[in-house]
This record gives sequence, structure tokens and C-alpha cells, in this order.
Amino acid sequence: MDWTCAECERLWREYDIAAEYELIIERNAAIESGLEIILRKAAKRSEGYRKAIQDHDATHATPAAVARANG
Repeated sequence: MDWTCAECERLWREYDIAAEYELIIERNAAIESGLEIILRKAAKRSEGYRKAIQDHDATHATPAAVARANG
């Protein structure tokens, strides 16, 4: 780089800005990826509890209620 060249200086400034934006985007993508993992884990946990509730609720069914449900 020729530090006396205005075009060289301009190009390096533009490069620095572009590289900084790239890092910001990469960091945000990493954060989003981490959030997606957390969301999947939370959804799986919710689904597990929903199933447990359904299974447990079935233990409260009376024979009459089961007969009505089965028609």
C-alpha cells in the first residue's frame, strides 16, 4: 500500500468496513444458530411434558368415561 495514495487509503477503509460487517454478520449467525438449538431443546422438552400429561391424564379416566369415549 502506498500511504500517499488517496485511492489506496479509501480502498483500505472500505475493506475495513466490509470486514467489520462480515464479522458482525458471522457473530449474529452464530447467535441465531445457538438460539435455534435452544428452541429445539425447549420444543422437545414441551413435547415430552405434553405427552406425560396425556399419559397421566389417561390414568384418571373412569371405566364409564372410557366406555363413552370408545362409543
